[in-house]
Amino acid sequence: PIQSILGAGTLAQLSPTDQAALTGHSFFADLISMPFRHGLDEAFAFAAVICLIAAVISWSRGSRSAAKGMP
Repeated sequence: PIQSILGAGTLAQLSPTDQAALTGHSFFADLISMPFRHGLDEAFAFAAVICLIAAVISWSRGSRSAAKGMP
């Protein structure tokens, strides 16, 4: 992915060692892994909070059931 972002002209200006590091298989994966992990943690934390809020609201409504009025 980095090779297509930077283009051949920019990569040609770098040393062969830097070119290999940037276009290797691990650079991009390492680059996005922490932001992805942080976003995933945020999403799960939000889901947990929403579930807890829903549980508290459900608990506060009491033990009413939709099946109570049915024969």
